[in-house]
Amino acid sequence: MNTNHFVGSSSDSNDNRVYSYRDVLRQCFNMEKLTTPSPLSSNVSIALVIIICLLLIVLDSLFVALEDKLAAADITSIVVCCVIFVITITTIVALQSQPSSAKRISFQVPLVPWVPFLSVFVNFYLMLKLSTMTWIRFSVWMFIVILYGIWNSNERIDRKNQPNIKYETKENSVAMNSMKN
Repeated sequence: MNTNHFVGSSSDSNDNRVYSYRDVLRQCFNMEKLTTPSPLSSNVSIALVIIICLLLIVLDSLFVALEDKLAAADITSIVVCCVIFVITITTIVALQSQPSSAKRISFQVPLVPWVPFLSVFVNFYLMLKLSTMTWIRFSVWMFIVILYGIWNSNERIDRKNQPNIKYETKENSVAMNSMKN
């Protein structure tokens, strides 16, 4: 089995082209200077977003776990956090270099991808700083809200008040016509 290639596909193309790792690495920083998205650039963008999110989770977790050591200026903790920070920034730069759709939309976040990832970073850090009791309270209230929502949903009430309706499908109509003949 050749491990130097992988099969790539995208939702807007039905072809399963085989890309080499060299092709993927070249696309990571858009060495071909593509201006319109391709199936490869779309797959690389998705992979980069996932990698960035994982790196942000690791970085936030390290900030929370090593908070005392970082405050005490422990060199090992600082170096580890800085290395992950540099890798994260490099990955965001790689994502920013990917071609984007020329489609005009009514609203777009400014400074994409910097502002969205900064938001993810800050919010995840704040979530990690919450106490265990806060998470327990949150979980209990979410459970109650979901049960209440399911029990009192308009969809449930509408289905409960309607008679049992059978929808005609192609197979049912063929069977009904054969029974009539």
